[in-house]
Amino acid sequence: MSISALTFTGLSDFSDDFQAIVNRTVAIANLPIQRLESDQTAVLNKKITMGDLRASVANLVSAIDEVGRVAEGRAVSPASDSSKVSVSISGAAALGSYQISEITSLATVATATSRAGYAAKDSTPVTGGNHTLTLSVGGTAHTIELTEATDNLDGLAAAINSGDFGVQASIIDTGSSTDRYRLSLTATESGPAAISLQTTGGEPDPELMQTTHAGSNAVFKINGQAVTSTSNVVTSVVDGLVISLNETTQDGETITIAAQSSRNTLATALEGMAAAYNQLRDEVDTHTGEGGGILAGDRIVYEIQSRMRSIVGVSGSDGSGSLAKAGISLGADGRMTFDGAVLTAMSSSELADAFAFLNNQPGSLGAFAASLDRLSNAETGMMTAEMGLYDEIDGRLTSQIDGMSERVRTLQTTLFAQLQAADALLAQLESQQATLGASIESLNLVLYGKKEG
Repeated sequence: MSISALTFTGLSDFSDDFQAIVNRTVAIANLPIQRLESDQTAVLNKKITMGDLRASVANLVSAIDEVGRVAEGRAVSPASDSSKVSVSISGAAALGSYQISEITSLATVATATSRAGYAAKDSTPVTGGNHTLTLSVGGTAHTIELTEATDNLDGLAAAINSGDFGVQASIIDTGSSTDRYRLSLTATESGPAAISLQTTGGEPDPELMQTTHAGSNAVFKINGQAVTSTSNVVTSVVDGLVISLNETTQDGETITIAAQSSRNTLATALEGMAAAYNQLRDEVDTHTGEGGGILAGDRIVYEIQSRMRSIVGVSGSDGSGSLAKAGISLGADGRMTFDGAVLTAMSSSELADAFAFLNNQPGSLGAFAASLDRLSNAETGMMTAEMGLYDEIDGRLTSQIDGMSERVRTLQTTLFAQLQAADALLAQLESQQATLGASIESLNLVLYGKKEG
Protein backbone atom coordinates (compact mmCIF):
# COMPACT_ATOMS: atom_id res chain seq x y z
CA MET A 1 0.00 0.00 0.00
CA SER A 2 1.32 3.44 -0.96
CA ILE A 3 2.46 5.60 1.95
CA SER A 4 0.33 8.66 2.72
CA ALA A 5 2.10 11.99 3.32
CA LEU A 6 2.15 13.24 6.89
CA THR A 7 0.46 16.54 7.66
CA PHE A 8 2.96 19.31 8.38
CA THR A 9 1.85 21.73 11.11
CA GLY A 10 4.57 24.38 11.37
CA LEU A 11 4.80 27.82 12.96
CA SER A 12 6.45 29.79 10.17
CA ASP A 13 4.84 31.46 7.18
CA PHE A 14 6.45 28.77 5.02
CA SER A 15 4.44 25.84 6.52
CA ASP A 16 2.33 25.42 3.38
CA ASP A 17 5.46 25.31 1.27
CA PHE A 18 6.95 22.67 3.56
CA GLN A 19 3.73 20.62 3.24
CA ALA A 20 4.02 20.80 -0.54
CA ILE A 21 7.61 19.54 -0.28
CA VAL A 22 6.48 16.58 1.87
CA ASN A 23 3.60 15.75 -0.50
CA ARG A 24 5.79 15.93 -3.59
CA THR A 25 8.64 13.90 -2.08
CA VAL A 26 6.32 11.14 -0.83
CA ALA A 27 4.42 11.05 -4.13
CA ILE A 28 7.65 10.57 -6.10
CA ALA A 29 8.91 7.93 -3.64
CA ASN A 30 5.58 6.09 -3.95
CA LEU A 31 5.80 5.67 -7.72
CA PRO A 32 7.87 2.43 -7.62
CA ILE A 33 5.53 1.04 -4.95
CA GLN A 34 2.50 1.83 -7.08
CA ARG A 35 4.07 0.05 -10.03
CA LEU A 36 4.71 -3.01 -7.86
CA GLU A 37 1.16 -2.87 -6.52
CA SER A 38 -0.13 -2.74 -10.07
CA ASP A 39 1.98 -5.79 -10.90
CA GLN A 40 0.67 -7.56 -7.81
CA THR A 41 -2.94 -6.81 -8.73
CA ALA A 42 -2.31 -8.23 -12.20
CA VAL A 43 -0.78 -11.40 -10.70
CA LEU A 44 -3.71 -11.88 -8.31
CA ASN A 45 -6.19 -11.33 -11.14
CA LYS A 46 -4.35 -13.94 -13.20
CA LYS A 47 -4.51 -16.40 -10.32
CA ILE A 48 -8.24 -15.83 -9.87
CA THR A 49 -8.87 -16.16 -13.59
CA MET A 50 -6.71 -19.28 -13.78
CA GLY A 51 -8.68 -20.72 -10.86
CA ASP A 52 -11.97 -20.08 -12.66
CA LEU A 53 -10.59 -21.65 -15.83
CA ARG A 54 -9.30 -24.65 -13.89
CA ALA A 55 -12.78 -25.12 -12.39
CA SER A 56 -14.30 -25.14 -15.89
CA VAL A 57 -11.79 -27.76 -17.06
CA ALA A 58 -12.50 -29.85 -13.97
CA ASN A 59 -16.23 -29.48 -14.61
CA LEU A 60 -15.77 -30.93 -18.09
CA VAL A 61 -13.71 -33.79 -16.65
CA SER A 62 -16.53 -34.53 -14.19
CA ALA A 63 -19.12 -34.39 -16.96
CA ILE A 64 -17.13 -36.85 -19.10
CA ASP A 65 -16.62 -39.10 -16.08
CA GLU A 66 -20.39 -39.11 -15.59
CA VAL A 67 -20.90 -40.16 -19.22
CA GLY A 68 -18.34 -42.93 -18.66
CA ARG A 69 -20.04 -44.04 -15.45
CA VAL A 70 -23.43 -44.18 -17.16
CA ALA A 71 -21.98 -46.05 -20.13
CA GLU A 72 -20.07 -48.44 -17.90
CA GLY A 73 -23.34 -49.38 -16.22
CA ARG A 74 -25.12 -49.37 -19.61
CA ALA A 75 -27.34 -46.53 -18.39
CA VAL A 76 -29.31 -48.96 -16.31
CA SER A 77 -32.27 -47.31 -14.61
CA PRO A 78 -33.64 -49.35 -11.69
CA ALA A 79 -37.33 -49.23 -10.82
CA SER A 80 -39.77 -50.80 -8.36
CA ASP A 81 -43.55 -50.73 -8.51
CA SER A 82 -43.91 -50.69 -4.71
CA SER A 83 -42.46 -48.70 -1.84
CA LYS A 84 -42.07 -51.96 0.05
CA VAL A 85 -38.97 -52.70 -2.03
CA SER A 86 -36.50 -50.17 -3.41
CA VAL A 87 -33.71 -50.89 -5.84
CA SER A 88 -30.49 -49.14 -6.87
CA ILE A 89 -27.44 -49.83 -8.99
CA SER A 90 -24.01 -50.93 -7.82
CA GLY A 91 -21.59 -51.48 -10.68
CA ALA A 92 -22.58 -53.17 -13.93
CA ALA A 93 -26.09 -54.45 -13.33
CA ALA A 94 -27.66 -57.48 -14.97
CA LEU A 95 -30.55 -56.27 -17.11
CA GLY A 96 -33.92 -57.83 -16.51
CA SER A 97 -37.16 -57.86 -14.57
CA TYR A 98 -37.54 -59.65 -11.25
CA GLN A 99 -40.52 -60.64 -9.09
CA ILE A 100 -40.24 -60.17 -5.33
CA SER A 101 -42.78 -62.04 -3.20
CA GLU A 102 -43.38 -63.55 0.21
CA ILE A 103 -41.41 -61.04 2.24
CA THR A 104 -42.39 -62.76 5.46
CA SER A 105 -39.72 -61.23 7.67
CA LEU A 106 -37.38 -58.26 7.76
CA ALA A 107 -33.92 -58.39 9.24
CA THR A 108 -33.92 -57.00 12.78
CA VAL A 109 -31.40 -56.85 15.60
CA ALA A 110 -31.64 -58.83 18.79
CA THR A 111 -32.14 -56.92 22.05
CA ALA A 112 -32.16 -57.82 25.71
CA THR A 113 -32.93 -55.88 28.91
CA SER A 114 -31.87 -56.62 32.47
CA ARG A 115 -34.46 -58.52 34.46
CA ALA A 116 -34.05 -56.40 37.54
CA GLY A 117 -33.65 -52.70 38.00
CA TYR A 118 -30.85 -50.97 39.92
CA ALA A 119 -31.21 -48.16 42.42
CA ALA A 120 -28.18 -46.28 41.15
CA LYS A 121 -26.30 -46.61 37.90
CA ASP A 122 -22.94 -45.57 39.35
CA SER A 123 -22.85 -47.42 42.66
CA THR A 124 -25.21 -50.43 42.84
CA PRO A 125 -23.17 -53.65 42.27
CA VAL A 126 -24.14 -55.87 39.32
CA THR A 127 -21.87 -58.95 39.65
CA GLY A 128 -22.84 -60.44 42.99
CA GLY A 129 -19.49 -59.68 44.56
CA ASN A 130 -16.70 -61.26 42.49
CA HIS A 131 -16.66 -58.45 39.85
CA THR A 132 -16.84 -60.94 36.96
CA LEU A 133 -19.59 -61.61 34.40
CA THR A 134 -19.94 -63.79 31.31
CA LEU A 135 -21.48 -62.20 28.22
CA SER A 136 -22.64 -64.53 25.44
CA VAL A 137 -23.73 -63.24 22.02
CA GLY A 138 -24.83 -65.75 19.40
CA GLY A 139 -23.14 -68.56 21.33
CA THR A 140 -19.77 -66.80 21.69
CA ALA A 141 -18.81 -66.18 25.32
CA HIS A 142 -16.78 -63.24 26.63
CA THR A 143 -15.53 -62.63 30.16
CA ILE A 144 -16.24 -59.16 31.58
CA GLU A 145 -13.99 -58.24 34.50
CA LEU A 146 -14.86 -55.22 36.64
CA THR A 147 -13.29 -53.70 39.72
CA GLU A 148 -14.64 -52.55 43.05
CA ALA A 149 -15.02 -49.07 41.58
CA THR A 150 -16.55 -50.15 38.25
CA ASP A 151 -18.90 -52.88 39.54
CA ASN A 152 -22.03 -50.93 38.58
CA LEU A 153 -24.16 -50.23 35.51
CA ASP A 154 -21.96 -47.39 34.29
CA GLY A 155 -18.82 -49.49 34.57
CA LEU A 156 -20.45 -52.55 32.99
CA ALA A 157 -21.81 -50.58 30.01
CA ALA A 158 -18.40 -48.97 29.46
CA ALA A 159 -16.64 -52.36 29.61
CA ILE A 160 -19.04 -53.89 27.08
CA ASN A 161 -18.82 -50.96 24.70
CA SER A 162 -15.02 -50.94 24.81
CA GLY A 163 -14.87 -54.54 23.63
CA ASP A 164 -15.71 -56.16 20.30
CA PHE A 165 -18.50 -58.32 21.68
CA GLY A 166 -21.21 -57.85 19.04
CA VAL A 167 -23.52 -55.81 21.24
CA GLN A 168 -23.89 -52.17 22.27
CA ALA A 169 -24.79 -51.39 25.86
CA SER A 170 -26.91 -48.53 27.14
CA ILE A 171 -28.68 -47.63 30.37
CA ILE A 172 -32.42 -47.04 30.49
CA ASP A 173 -33.84 -44.66 33.08
CA THR A 174 -37.41 -45.85 33.76
CA GLY A 175 -38.14 -42.95 36.10
CA SER A 176 -39.40 -45.36 38.77
CA SER A 177 -39.04 -44.36 42.40
CA THR A 178 -37.21 -47.62 43.10
CA ASP A 179 -34.70 -49.58 41.03
CA ARG A 180 -35.17 -47.15 38.16
CA TYR A 181 -32.13 -48.09 36.03
CA ARG A 182 -31.90 -51.10 33.66
CA LEU A 183 -29.21 -52.33 31.31
CA SER A 184 -30.10 -52.65 27.61
CA LEU A 185 -28.04 -54.67 25.11
CA THR A 186 -28.52 -54.32 21.33
CA ALA A 187 -26.79 -56.54 18.78
CA THR A 188 -24.58 -54.62 16.36
CA GLU A 189 -25.68 -56.78 13.43
CA SER A 190 -29.15 -57.85 12.41
CA GLY A 191 -30.27 -61.47 12.46
CA PRO A 192 -31.16 -63.97 15.20
CA ALA A 193 -28.75 -63.84 18.12
CA ALA A 194 -29.15 -65.11 21.67
CA ILE A 195 -27.89 -62.57 24.23
CA SER A 196 -27.00 -63.70 27.74
CA LEU A 197 -25.25 -61.99 30.67
CA GLN A 198 -24.57 -64.15 33.73
CA THR A 199 -22.89 -63.78 37.09
CA THR A 200 -20.10 -66.24 37.90
CA GLY A 201 -20.33 -66.44 41.66
CA GLY A 202 -22.47 -69.60 41.79
CA GLU A 203 -25.79 -67.79 42.22
CA PRO A 204 -28.92 -70.02 41.88
CA ASP A 205 -30.15 -67.97 38.92
CA PRO A 206 -27.10 -66.33 37.32
CA GLU A 207 -28.91 -64.89 34.26
CA LEU A 208 -29.26 -61.10 34.44
CA MET A 209 -30.95 -60.45 31.08
CA GLN A 210 -34.27 -61.20 29.44
CA THR A 211 -34.76 -61.24 25.67
CA THR A 212 -36.90 -58.40 24.39
CA HIS A 213 -36.37 -59.23 20.70
CA ALA A 214 -34.68 -62.34 19.40
CA GLY A 215 -33.62 -60.72 16.11
CA SER A 216 -34.57 -62.03 12.70
CA ASN A 217 -33.35 -62.54 9.14
CA ALA A 218 -34.93 -61.10 6.04
CA VAL A 219 -36.86 -63.84 4.29
CA PHE A 220 -38.33 -63.43 0.79
CA LYS A 221 -38.52 -64.93 -2.68
CA ILE A 222 -37.17 -63.58 -5.96
CA ASN A 223 -38.52 -65.17 -9.10
CA GLY A 224 -39.82 -67.97 -6.89
CA GLN A 225 -36.46 -68.72 -5.26
CA ALA A 226 -36.26 -68.43 -1.47
CA VAL A 227 -33.66 -66.05 -0.09
CA THR A 228 -32.53 -65.51 3.50
CA SER A 229 -30.42 -62.48 4.40
CA THR A 230 -29.07 -61.06 7.64
CA SER A 231 -29.59 -57.58 6.17
CA ASN A 232 -32.54 -55.79 4.60
CA VAL A 233 -30.11 -54.41 1.99
CA VAL A 234 -29.38 -57.37 -0.27
CA THR A 235 -26.50 -57.06 -2.75
CA SER A 236 -25.65 -60.67 -3.60
CA VAL A 237 -28.83 -61.91 -5.28
CA VAL A 238 -28.60 -60.09 -8.64
CA ASP A 239 -25.27 -58.77 -9.96
CA GLY A 240 -25.12 -54.99 -9.76
CA LEU A 241 -28.52 -54.57 -8.08
CA VAL A 242 -28.99 -53.40 -4.51
CA ILE A 243 -32.38 -54.59 -3.27
CA SER A 244 -33.67 -52.88 -0.13
CA LEU A 245 -36.57 -54.50 1.72
CA ASN A 246 -38.72 -51.94 3.52
CA GLU A 247 -41.91 -53.81 4.49
CA THR A 248 -43.33 -57.33 4.52
CA THR A 249 -45.80 -58.34 1.83
CA GLN A 250 -49.33 -59.67 2.10
CA ASP A 251 -50.35 -63.11 0.94
CA GLY A 252 -50.26 -63.30 -2.84
CA GLU A 253 -48.62 -59.87 -3.22
CA THR A 254 -45.91 -59.61 -5.87
CA ILE A 255 -43.58 -56.68 -6.41
CA THR A 256 -41.79 -56.13 -9.71
CA ILE A 257 -38.33 -54.62 -9.83
CA ALA A 258 -36.59 -53.97 -13.12
CA ALA A 259 -33.19 -52.93 -14.42
CA GLN A 260 -33.36 -51.63 -17.99
CA SER A 261 -31.08 -49.44 -20.08
CA SER A 262 -32.45 -45.90 -20.11
CA ARG A 263 -31.68 -43.78 -23.16
CA ASN A 264 -32.88 -40.76 -21.18
CA THR A 265 -30.20 -41.36 -18.56
CA LEU A 266 -27.50 -41.48 -21.23
CA ALA A 267 -28.98 -38.45 -23.02
CA THR A 268 -28.89 -36.42 -19.82
CA ALA A 269 -25.23 -37.30 -19.30
CA LEU A 270 -24.32 -36.41 -22.91
CA GLU A 271 -26.20 -33.10 -22.67
CA GLY A 272 -24.26 -32.31 -19.50
CA MET A 273 -20.98 -33.07 -21.26
CA ALA A 274 -21.87 -30.83 -24.21
CA ALA A 275 -22.84 -27.98 -21.88
CA ALA A 276 -19.58 -28.29 -19.91
CA TYR A 277 -17.54 -28.47 -23.13
CA ASN A 278 -19.18 -25.32 -24.52
CA GLN A 279 -18.75 -23.43 -21.26
CA LEU A 280 -15.03 -24.18 -21.35
CA ARG A 281 -14.88 -23.33 -25.07
CA ASP A 282 -16.45 -19.92 -24.43
CA GLU A 283 -14.15 -19.22 -21.50
CA VAL A 284 -11.02 -20.15 -23.48
CA ASP A 285 -12.16 -17.93 -26.35
CA THR A 286 -12.10 -14.88 -24.06
CA HIS A 287 -8.32 -15.33 -23.71
CA THR A 288 -7.45 -15.77 -27.38
CA GLY A 289 -7.39 -13.57 -30.46
CA GLU A 290 -7.47 -9.80 -30.57
CA GLY A 291 -8.46 -8.24 -27.30
CA GLY A 292 -7.77 -11.50 -25.45
CA GLY A 293 -8.26 -11.58 -21.71
CA ILE A 294 -5.75 -11.48 -18.90
CA LEU A 295 -4.44 -14.97 -19.76
CA ALA A 296 -3.86 -14.19 -23.44
CA GLY A 297 -0.63 -15.84 -24.56
CA ASP A 298 -0.46 -18.15 -21.54
CA ARG A 299 0.77 -21.64 -22.44
CA ILE A 300 -2.03 -23.20 -20.38
CA VAL A 301 -4.66 -21.68 -22.68
CA TYR A 302 -2.95 -23.22 -25.69
CA GLU A 303 -2.72 -26.57 -23.89
CA ILE A 304 -6.45 -26.53 -23.19
CA GLN A 305 -7.21 -25.65 -26.81
CA SER A 306 -4.97 -28.43 -28.07
CA ARG A 307 -6.49 -31.05 -25.78
CA MET A 308 -10.04 -29.96 -26.56
CA ARG A 309 -9.32 -30.36 -30.28
CA SER A 310 -8.15 -33.92 -29.63
CA ILE A 311 -11.68 -35.00 -28.74
CA VAL A 312 -12.45 -35.39 -32.44
CA GLY A 313 -9.85 -38.17 -32.56
CA VAL A 314 -11.47 -40.27 -29.83
CA SER A 315 -12.53 -43.52 -31.51
CA GLY A 316 -12.89 -46.12 -28.76
CA SER A 317 -10.68 -49.06 -27.87
CA ASP A 318 -11.29 -50.82 -31.21
CA GLY A 319 -11.13 -47.67 -33.34
CA SER A 320 -14.72 -47.99 -34.58
CA GLY A 321 -16.45 -45.49 -32.33
CA SER A 322 -17.13 -41.82 -32.92
CA LEU A 323 -18.86 -38.95 -31.21
CA ALA A 324 -21.19 -38.62 -34.19
CA LYS A 325 -22.53 -42.13 -33.61
CA ALA A 326 -23.50 -41.04 -30.10
CA GLY A 327 -25.25 -37.92 -31.40
CA ILE A 328 -22.40 -35.51 -30.61
CA SER A 329 -21.10 -33.09 -33.25
CA LEU A 330 -18.69 -30.15 -33.28
CA GLY A 331 -19.67 -27.05 -35.25
CA ALA A 332 -17.40 -24.76 -37.23
CA ASP A 333 -17.28 -22.51 -34.15
CA GLY A 334 -15.86 -25.39 -32.11
CA ARG A 335 -19.01 -25.73 -30.00
CA MET A 336 -20.47 -29.14 -29.18
CA THR A 337 -24.06 -30.12 -29.99
CA PHE A 338 -25.97 -33.20 -28.84
CA ASP A 339 -28.78 -34.57 -31.05
CA GLY A 340 -31.05 -36.75 -28.95
CA ALA A 341 -32.81 -38.07 -32.04
CA VAL A 342 -29.67 -40.02 -32.97
CA LEU A 343 -29.76 -41.78 -29.61
CA THR A 344 -33.48 -42.48 -29.88
CA ALA A 345 -33.07 -44.06 -33.32
CA MET A 346 -30.33 -46.46 -32.21
CA SER A 347 -30.94 -50.19 -32.33
CA SER A 348 -30.06 -52.27 -29.28
CA SER A 349 -26.75 -53.32 -30.85
CA GLU A 350 -25.92 -49.73 -31.78
CA LEU A 351 -26.71 -48.64 -28.23
CA ALA A 352 -24.37 -51.33 -26.93
CA ASP A 353 -21.64 -50.06 -29.27
CA ALA A 354 -22.23 -46.52 -27.98
CA PHE A 355 -21.83 -47.72 -24.40
CA ALA A 356 -18.54 -49.39 -25.33
CA PHE A 357 -17.28 -46.20 -26.97
CA LEU A 358 -18.38 -43.86 -24.19
CA ASN A 359 -17.05 -45.81 -21.23
CA ASN A 360 -13.84 -45.10 -19.35
CA GLN A 361 -11.71 -47.67 -21.13
CA PRO A 362 -8.43 -46.84 -23.01
CA GLY A 363 -9.04 -45.01 -26.29
CA SER A 364 -12.46 -43.83 -25.14
CA LEU A 365 -13.71 -40.56 -23.74
CA GLY A 366 -12.15 -41.61 -20.45
CA ALA A 367 -8.69 -41.13 -21.97
CA PHE A 368 -9.68 -37.64 -23.11
CA ALA A 369 -10.89 -36.85 -19.58
CA ALA A 370 -7.57 -38.09 -18.16
CA SER A 371 -5.71 -35.73 -20.51
CA LEU A 372 -7.72 -32.79 -19.23
CA ASP A 373 -7.34 -33.91 -15.62
CA ARG A 374 -3.58 -33.65 -15.99
CA LEU A 375 -4.22 -29.93 -16.47
CA SER A 376 -6.90 -29.33 -13.84
CA ASN A 377 -6.15 -31.80 -11.06
CA ALA A 378 -6.35 -29.89 -7.78
CA GLU A 379 -3.14 -31.48 -6.47
CA THR A 380 -0.95 -32.42 -9.43
CA GLY A 381 -2.36 -30.50 -12.41
CA MET A 382 -0.39 -28.01 -14.52
CA MET A 383 -2.90 -25.29 -13.75
CA THR A 384 -2.53 -25.87 -10.02
CA ALA A 385 1.24 -25.63 -10.40
CA GLU A 386 0.94 -22.35 -12.31
CA MET A 387 -1.33 -20.94 -9.61
CA GLY A 388 1.40 -21.87 -7.15
CA LEU A 389 3.87 -19.82 -9.19
CA TYR A 390 1.50 -16.86 -9.01
CA ASP A 391 1.53 -17.24 -5.22
CA GLU A 392 5.33 -17.18 -5.22
CA ILE A 393 5.41 -14.03 -7.38
CA ASP A 394 2.82 -12.42 -5.13
CA GLY A 395 4.96 -13.23 -2.11
CA ARG A 396 8.06 -11.69 -3.68
CA LEU A 397 6.14 -8.56 -4.67
CA THR A 398 4.76 -8.26 -1.15
CA SER A 399 8.28 -8.41 0.26
CA GLN A 400 9.48 -5.77 -2.19
CA ILE A 401 6.52 -3.51 -1.43
CA ASP A 402 7.07 -3.88 2.30
CA GLY A 403 10.76 -3.07 1.94
CA MET A 404 10.17 -0.02 -0.25
CA SER A 405 7.36 1.18 2.00
CA GLU A 406 9.68 1.04 4.98
CA ARG A 407 12.27 3.08 3.07
CA VAL A 408 9.63 5.68 2.17
CA ARG A 409 8.58 5.91 5.80
CA THR A 410 12.19 6.42 6.84
CA LEU A 411 12.68 9.04 4.12
CA GLN A 412 9.54 10.87 5.19
CA THR A 413 10.49 10.75 8.87
CA THR A 414 13.96 12.18 8.12
CA LEU A 415 12.56 14.87 5.80
CA PHE A 416 9.90 15.75 8.33
CA ALA A 417 12.48 16.24 11.05
CA GLN A 418 14.60 18.45 8.78
CA LEU A 419 11.62 20.56 7.73
CA GLN A 420 10.46 20.94 11.31
CA ALA A 421 13.93 22.20 12.28
CA ALA A 422 13.92 24.62 9.34
CA ASP A 423 10.40 25.77 10.21
CA ALA A 424 11.39 26.38 13.83
CA LEU A 425 14.44 28.41 12.71
CA LEU A 426 12.35 30.45 10.26
CA ALA A 427 9.72 31.06 12.92
CA GLN A 428 12.50 32.33 15.22
CA LEU A 429 13.89 34.63 12.49
CA GLU A 430 10.38 35.90 11.72
CA SER A 431 9.93 36.71 15.39
CA GLN A 432 13.29 38.52 15.52
CA GLN A 433 12.36 40.41 12.33
CA ALA A 434 9.10 41.51 13.87
CA THR A 435 10.89 42.69 17.03
CA LEU A 436 13.51 44.59 15.03
CA GLY A 437 10.84 46.21 12.90
CA ALA A 438 8.95 47.36 15.97
CA SER A 439 12.15 48.85 17.42
CA ILE A 440 12.88 50.82 14.22
CA GLU A 441 9.36 52.21 14.19
CA SER A 442 9.68 53.29 17.79
CA LEU A 443 13.03 54.99 17.07
CA ASN A 444 11.55 56.89 14.10
CA LEU A 445 8.74 58.06 16.29
CA VAL A 446 11.16 59.35 18.95
CA LEU A 447 13.52 61.05 16.47
CA TYR A 448 11.09 62.37 13.94
CA GLY A 449 7.75 62.27 15.64
CA LYS A 450 6.29 60.00 13.05
CA LYS A 451 6.36 56.45 11.79
CA GLU A 452 8.39 55.60 8.74
CA GLY A 453 6.06 55.96 5.70
